[in-house]
Amino acid sequence: MTRSESLYNRLSTQFRDYLRKENKRCTVERMMLLRYCCNQKKRITYAYLRSCSERDRICLQSIYNTMDLLAKANIIVREADNGSPIPSFALQVEKRNCIRLVCSKCRRVEEFQDKVIWDRLKLRRYENFEVKYYTATIYGECKSCKKLRANGRTSNSSKQ
Repeated sequence: MTRSESLYNRLSTQFRDYLRKENKRCTVERMMLLRYCCNQKKRITYAYLRSCSERDRICLQSIYNTMDLLAKANIIVREADNGSPIPSFALQVEKRNCIRLVCSKCRRVEEFQDKVIWDRLKLRRYENFEVKYYTATIYGECKSCKKLRANGRTSNSSKQ
């Protein structure tokens, strides 16, 4: 059994219990979306779920509703987006130290971990607060967009 299958088995039980308790239906679509979330190794976005679910004909409203239910069931958590128009989510069990670089032009996201930052956070003491994990989002310009700008074009004009 793979890691994502094991995770899905554990979380599907939790999700079914929540749905039963809240008198909500446990649909095939909801369980498929949970499986897609468990299979994703990076941050979970609506765009990712939409691309996965196209062949299964799951509508966007079902995706939004299911993500709300998964959040209420404490299975996913919405990441702090600092005003970004692209919301993302992480599985509650997958909380990990992560830095996201977001291009302000094309919205490409790159993720990585930085042990030095984590080591410093572990040493830092906050009153009435214990650090469990961190995520940081840094906005800037990716190499491709910077190159386009240097050539006198913008990423928006190159897409037309």
